[in-house]
Amino acid sequence: MFKGAAAGGEKTLAAARYSGTPGRADVFAAAAAGDRAPAAGLAALLDARRRAPKNALLLVNAAAMLTELGRPADALAFDDQAARLGPVEGAPLGVSNKAVELNNRGFALLGMRNYAAAVTTLKAAVRAGGRLLSEAQAPRMDGHRQSLLRAERLAGIA
Repeated sequence: MFKGAAAGGEKTLAAARYSGTPGRADVFAAAAAGDRAPAAGLAALLDARRRAPKNALLLVNAAAMLTELGRPADALAFDDQAARLGPVEGAPLGVSNKAVELNNRGFALLGMRNYAAAVTTLKAAVRAGGRLLSEAQAPRMDGHRQSLLRAERLAGIA
């Protein structure tokens, strides 16, 4: 389905000897995004999804990669499918997965220039952020807040 979007990343996956488990896919995708290689992250997440088709978090994280690849409408479709699978729960780094899901959706809405909806969604992401476990997690919540400020500015609210 998203062969084109992930195609460039499949070679990176093969070179990394990626194992395909959902947990490793999330770690690999985060590293790939940090290395500005979202296609590789998307390929890892789609590969892991074949092994764990009911794992909504894989879809949420794949949505973030799709937004980075300039495919915000596809990202929203992935977010919608994740919602149909059930709530994304947990807070592995002190920030709830729900906040991450909402933040990803907000970025996709920004990419589609739907600024009012992005503001609403990003405000919900900040509220869902969860309790920070340490100062090390503060930049992650600051990212949610920065996304919100950007959306408000683009919507003419700020």
